[in-house]
Amino acid sequence: MRRLRRRFRRLLRRDARRQRRLAVRPLPERDPPRTSDLDQLSLFRPNLREIASRLVSAPVTVARSLQDFYQNRRDATVTDLVASFAGLLPSGFFLLDGLESWLSAWLSEEGRTNDFRDLLHKLRVVAVALDTGETRVFGEPGNDTVPISKAVAASCALPGFFRPVRIDGVDYIDGGVRKTAHISLALKERCGLVLCVNPIVPARYDLASGLLPDGREQGALASRGLLSILDQVFRLTLHSRLQYGLRRYRRENPDTDIVLFEPKPEELPRLMRNIMRTSGRIRIAEFAYRSTLKKLDDEYGRLTRVFERHGMRLRPAVSLSKAPRRPEAARTGTGSG
Repeated sequence: MRRLRRRFRRLLRRDARRQRRLAVRPLPERDPPRTSDLDQLSLFRPNLREIASRLVSAPVTVARSLQDFYQNRRDATVTDLVASFAGLLPSGFFLLDGLESWLSAWLSEEGRTNDFRDLLHKLRVVAVALDTGETRVFGEPGNDTVPISKAVAASCALPGFFRPVRIDGVDYIDGGVRKTAHISLALKERCGLVLCVNPIVPARYDLASGLLPDGREQGALASRGLLSILDQVFRLTLHSRLQYGLRRYRRENPDTDIVLFEPKPEELPRLMRNIMRTSGRIRIAEFAYRSTLKKLDDEYGRLTRVFERHGMRLRPAVSLSKAPRRPEAARTGTGSG
């Protein structure tokens, strides 16, 4: 009995300390809603300094381009003239400084680390050196002194969209420039089961359903202009390259199982038209969650055998109507059916 009383008093003191902490640090308000972590990243922070410097030097750039075109007018074409004006554009319209600083602060909290060498498990982050085209795998021995946050920022530097990230005097861009999915890194570590998540697939429109907009004699994408066409080309290139790589990896590594998770192309026009869009992230996350459940349900027999080969078990298939919803989607009413 005495022992129980002492334990009860300890619990009371612990609860009192907890209440005092909560009193000092008020709970976040729910109404009005505060900005989310993703909003705090400043993911689309404009590259104003470089844009301004390019504008200042614009007269000199234009004058040199016109002079060069005039001196070589017999051989030069209008295309050459337009290409010479490329110096007016910045190396990227947005910066990744916000992502890097947010991730650095988050990884520096208690229980986390921003140092590859302190991780309990292996982490590989891939980027490409812009000036040489060489792939650099951060996290490998010899490449593990760079902070994780810096490596992640470099791997996210989509060319043209984000300014290259400079590390130790070298400019880096998105590692997807060389390979869509660097599955070879997992195979190098002798992984028997590789899960590949690919969110970028070509859009697919059913033109027979009357998708010709505004009576124009153009298809669904061509009517939207150049950016939509380039986006589809980008998707086609990455996806075809991924499919080619998967076939080769499976042929060369028959003992390794590679399971691919990706959305269906016909779903893209509704949910994922812009890969850089963040406003619809909750709907996209809900769609990804439920479409993954559907894949596991449709291929339950095959995937069960695959996972069992590696000492893992899948739970029995669950009907989508009974599947749990993500709390964020349920709260905002944005879940997809």
